[in-house]
This record gives sequence, structure tokens and C-alpha cells, in this order.
Amino acid sequence: ELYQQAIRSIIGWLGEGRNVYFHCAGGADRTGSLAFLIEALLGVSESDMSKDYELTTFGPSNTRLRNYRATQDETHILYELITHLRKFGNPQEMSINELAVKWATTRHSDSVDPLTMDEIELLRKYLIVKD
Repeated sequence: ELYQQAIRSIIGWLGEGRNVYFHCAGGADRTGSLAFLIEALLGVSESDMSKDYELTTFGPSNTRLRNYRATQDETHILYELITHLRKFGNPQEMSINELAVKWATTRHSDSVDPLTMDEIELLRKYLIVKD
């Protein structure tokens, strides 16, 4: 639910015309996970989202090596995130993007409301640039 809350805040700031920059203390797993979820809601391909996530491994203090594609043999956070999203539908029939929408619009606690499709559409309006 914290990711839902963060995405809702980002939508609000974008709606105010503000630029948004987000990071965590390490600048990798939480930052990459939030970016992955936002890109999934925007409709970015799973391959591109995974590659973008892996860019968080580059940096002076981050020397972890990961394969860009999460597999069952790997235990890093991206695999765990994708595995979690797959719980929200049938991964054989739904794309990771559809699973992310299902996750985002599902209530995970009593303290945070799920995102609405209107909010997801606003996110897309603010962040998708059409030629």
C-alpha cells in the first residue's frame, strides 16, 4: 500500500505541474520497484521495465550484479515484485501491465485506498508523450 500511496502523491504533484524526482537511501530496489510499477501502469513492455530496473545497479556504491530478466533462480526484489503482481490475476492470460493495474486498484489495507482507474488515466496523461 505504500507504493499505492507514493503513486498517488506523484499523480498529485504532476497535476500541480511540479517535476517529480524520487529515490531511496540506496537508490536501487525501492526506487526501481516504484519506477517499475509506474512504467507497468503506463503500459511499458516487461522487457523495457526490467532493463530500466537494472539501471539502478549502476553507481559508485551499488555493485550488485543482476541479470536483467528475473528468473525463479534469482531472489532479488524484481523477481519478488513480479511474483507478487502475478497473484492479482492469471499471468498466463494477463500481461504484467494488466496485473499491475489489478494490483493498483486492489485494497491492500484499511489505511490506504486503492488507486482508481481515473487516477491511473491521469498518470498516463501526465507521463505519456504522444507524437
